[in-house]
Amino acid sequence: MRPWQAAVLVCLSLIPSAHNAWRLRDQPHLGRHDDGFYFTAAQSLARGEYRIESLPGRPYQTKYPPLYPLYLSVVWRIQPEAPANLPLATLFAWLPLPVFVALAWRLFRRFGFGVAAATALACLVALNPYTLILSSTLMSEIFFGCFLLAVVLLVDGEARRRRLLAAGLLAALAYLTRSAALPLLAAAPIALLFREGWKRAAPRAAVFLAPLVLAALSWQLWASAHRTADRFPYETDYFGYFLANVGADNFLPMLWQNLGALLMATYGLFFYEPAPVAIVHLILRFVAFAAVAGIVRLGRRQGWSVYSLFAAGSAVLLTVWNFPPTERFLYPLFPLLLAGLAAEVVHLGSALRAALVKPKLAERAIAAGLLASIAALGVYMTVRTASAIATHLPGVAAEEIKWAQTRRAAYAWAAAHLKDTSGFLAYRDTEFYLFTGLPANRVEVPTRLRYGGKRQPVVDAFADSPAYAQREGLTHAFFTTADFDAELFPEERGGAVARLLASPLVIPIYQDKGAYVFGVREAPSQRAAVR
Repeated sequence: MRPWQAAVLVCLSLIPSAHNAWRLRDQPHLGRHDDGFYFTAAQSLARGEYRIESLPGRPYQTKYPPLYPLYLSVVWRIQPEAPANLPLATLFAWLPLPVFVALAWRLFRRFGFGVAAATALACLVALNPYTLILSSTLMSEIFFGCFLLAVVLLVDGEARRRRLLAAGLLAALAYLTRSAALPLLAAAPIALLFREGWKRAAPRAAVFLAPLVLAALSWQLWASAHRTADRFPYETDYFGYFLANVGADNFLPMLWQNLGALLMATYGLFFYEPAPVAIVHLILRFVAFAAVAGIVRLGRRQGWSVYSLFAAGSAVLLTVWNFPPTERFLYPLFPLLLAGLAAEVVHLGSALRAALVKPKLAERAIAAGLLASIAALGVYMTVRTASAIATHLPGVAAEEIKWAQTRRAAYAWAAAHLKDTSGFLAYRDTEFYLFTGLPANRVEVPTRLRYGGKRQPVVDAFADSPAYAQREGLTHAFFTTADFDAELFPEERGGAVARLLASPLVIPIYQDKGAYVFGVREAPSQRAAVR
């Protein structure tokens, strides 16, 4: 395959993600995850500060490093009015993707794949459903992935000091995008040590580490000096929130649950939302194991890449952290996992083809069966990917757009009629702020409850959110019957919403198509203080 043919195929593979981003250019899904915090932080940076503009009191943004919000702040400088700037923000969210895919192609070549194979793998990266999802949201995974892959390509290449200094600068930018870059502090020096020995590796590692350590310390010192985590620990303090939710009583159950979630997220990157059948998930676990085995095989054959060592460190962090790992957290590692799976499939295919010419019928039958199984898994992955692109993601987008129209009509009403408020309780608090200009925050269920093995405390936390609003002194609340979808199952969500609507602590003042605006009754202590 000629280079221009590879380039054309890769460009064509980017069309579905570009179309999906265009379909979602008004960000109807805004506020479900951290995207809204990134965008409000970008607004603050455009004004010369770094605050969480949406929260009451506008605390400093001390949770997320500033580079990705700084990138998005260009949107606010070009078009300072929300929501008119959301289509431009969507374009900025998609633009890093071609860079990420191009770097992934170069990485596949570095791993020893030919031009055709590297092109096929790069196209699989571009067509992955999670690529379509993340490239249409204001999330930082793909932006971060560009820096990560660039670091890998530089460190794994010729270890000249200029290259290592450039790699260290890019690693610093990666850390200032996501603190998930932390394992690079160990991964790069260990990779150099394996490759060059202690005497040569030590000074080169120092060159790499200098800018990375400086960036990490600078951010942590600034965040510590500006942090006010007493009221909003989830939004402002990673480590403080971890300490508040993890202890000796729940660490081991959390560890076990996270290991299972990590395994599921690994094969989930290859098979988008597989059928909820136990035997299917059992089989797909072997795909995850095969990907890891392939990474080990590549390491033994070519030397240990900083990417592999970074992935190992990331797996440890994701296992001990107080959030169940999902495909989103693993996405920056997807090119490595894909390369590992491809390497293992090639290895198994060669061994099984050799077994097909063995004299014993039983050996030939087993080899044929295993080859057929590998082919069937490839077909299943193709079907899941095609189904996601053709039907599932458009269906999700249509539902998101419908509910966004409902929410945003309510936002317009609230902005026009409720300017005198101490703050709103809203599930999508950042979106609410961007469309109304009114401060808002949401109920954040402690992850300690999610690891407790019982679902009812999680349901209760959302159902009793009017009590939370009253305790926080918030005067209003906004909800829809589609809220809590990221944390609760459908059957749980219906009960939680019903309890919320029936709460004596709220007074309905607006209702339309499943969207509600409430007044929140003052607590007796607040009324007494007023008197």
